[in-house]
Amino acid sequence: MQKQIIGILGIQGGFSKHQQMVQNLGFTTLIVKTLADLNKVDKLILPGGESTTIRLLLKKHGLWDELKKFCQTKPVFGTCAGSILLAKNIVSNDSTIEDSLENIDITVTRNSYGRQIESFVTMLDINLNGSVHHISSTFIRAPQITQVGPNVEVLATYNNLPVLVQEGSTLAATFHPELTYDNTICNYFLNTM
Repeated sequence: MQKQIIGILGIQGGFSKHQQMVQNLGFTTLIVKTLADLNKVDKLILPGGESTTIRLLLKKHGLWDELKKFCQTKPVFGTCAGSILLAKNIVSNDSTIEDSLENIDITVTRNSYGRQIESFVTMLDINLNGSVHHISSTFIRAPQITQVGPNVEVLATYNNLPVLVQEGSTLAATFHPELTYDNTICNYFLNTM
């Protein structure tokens, strides 16, 4: 059996911690910066960063439409900014609606937990495969998921709002699971989806 190659979008943002975690779980990684890179991977992680900048760079380098197609057929995991890009609907604090990959039926509001200095770490109960895992989770200028579609499964909440959701082969977290030593969520994505 051919070994899967896990792509990590590497045009902006915090992709190195994702790469380290995936490699620690025994998977081969490829930092995706070009269409040729994207065509080599079996699954893709969209890391945190600045969603507007990532979107502009994806479009500038001709990756936006191809990434949209990729997300419709292969497993994708978006964290923080990655979850914003994957959302069907994005609302900024100034009420503008932004272009997205429209891959998971959620509405997100950018930077809803406040500025960088208001970042925080909290423990979350994550429900994966019928088991509850108590996991430390880091929120940095995080978006809030304000609506979920009927086919979206909520795997974790914080203050009664979804923070980890799944629809089909798309997983989205509004926090940064890569900034902890607990690889439960990454392992779930790599081995279950």
